[in-house]
Formats: sequence, structure tokens, C-alpha cells
Amino acid sequence: MSKELYQKAISFTKKKIKESITLDYYIVQLVASIEDLDTISNKMIKRLRDWYELHLPEFSRQVTDHKVFLRELKFAKKELMKKNGIKISMGADFSEQELKSLQNLRNATLEIFKLREEQQKELEKLMEKHYPNLTTLSGSLIGGKLIKIAGSMKKLIEFPASTIQLLGAEKALFRHLKTGKKPPKYGILLSHPFVAESKDKSKAARKLADKISIAAKVDYFKGEFIGDKLKAQLK
Repeated sequence: MSKELYQKAISFTKKKIKESITLDYYIVQLVASIEDLDTISNKMIKRLRDWYELHLPEFSRQVTDHKVFLRELKFAKKELMKKNGIKISMGADFSEQELKSLQNLRNATLEIFKLREEQQKELEKLMEKHYPNLTTLSGSLIGGKLIKIAGSMKKLIEFPASTIQLLGAEKALFRHLKTGKKPPKYGILLSHPFVAESKDKSKAARKLADKISIAAKVDYFKGEFIGDKLKAQLK
């Protein structure tokens, strides 16, 4: 192969690789990263709470909000006891080095929370700009997860509403097919307020999936914004 032909082949390959990194692929990776950060932060906050309960268990059990817990942890034990009305603690007093190690874990956990928030904001901007109808119906994270599970927006719009309703419930569906257990009635749509707060969650998930199916198609083919109209039809 001549040097000129080789360079053309390299250029062609680079061009194809660049073209393959589409918006949807980026969204998929962004959603996957957010999911990873959720898993990591949950493990870290659990470890931090378990560790801190050796020092001031009453505070850890009293403050259930993770963000508040992390924010308040910068204060010394006596100050936290005073602020939260804790007169006597069953916890042990930590040495300066032990407290330093605890604060290092707190700071690392805060950074994970911060990174997660930044990536969530980035996802929201992308989804609102490129898929406004889907985002209005599902929210940026659920919409992004639907694209991730499907593989791309193109694949998502090829699914019927009944399939969209079950996306995220693949394991439960497999158990149903393998063991004959009851089939799932919804997947990640259960985390949507419209479904979560409904008395008939199956019916709500079916209705939401139907509107999401329409919204996704309109977005994919660059149609007009009808998200508000579709959302109003859920009521």
C-alpha cells in the first residue's frame, strides 16, 4: 500500500469514527456516568454514616437527608450536639487523625455529589435542546435512560408504546418468561411522578408510554413543540 493511499485510509477511518460519536451516543455515556455516580455516592454515604455513628450516632440517625448530613459534618461534635439538642452521646471521641480521615471521606463524597449535579445539568441542557418534547413528558433523566436502554433515539421511536412501558424491566420480564412469574407492568417509568403517585400504576404507565412514544417521534423528525399539549392530556 502506497503512503498516499495509507493516509487516505487513515483519514477515512477517522472520519467514520468521528461520525459515529453522535449526540445519542454522548447522551448514553452521560446517563451511564450519572448512574455510576449514583451507585458510588450511595456506597460512600453509607460508609460515611456507618463510620460517623461510632463518633456521634444520634446525629447520623436524626439527620436523614444526605446533603444536610454532609454539610453539617464540617462542625465539631460538641457543636453538632448543641445545634441538634443532643445532651449525651453514646459515641466515642475520635483522635485528630481519625477525624481527619473522616473529613477526607466527607470531602470526597461531596465532590461525587457535585460532579453528579453538574452532569445532570449538562444532560438537561442537551435533552431540552435536542429532544424538547420527550423531555417535557419524561424529564431529562428518564428520557435519557430510555434512549440509553433503547440504544439510540432512532431505536426508541421504533418501539411500540407497550415496549416503552416496560423498558428497564428486562430482568423481571426474563424471570416471567423463564419461571412463569407475573409479568412486569412497568419499568423505569415507575420513577415518573405521574406513575408513582397514581393509584393504578399500570394504567398510568401505559398512558405515559403512549405520550412518550408520540413525543419521541416528533423530536426525531424535528417536528413542532407539542410537549405541553401531550403533558396536559395526561391529566
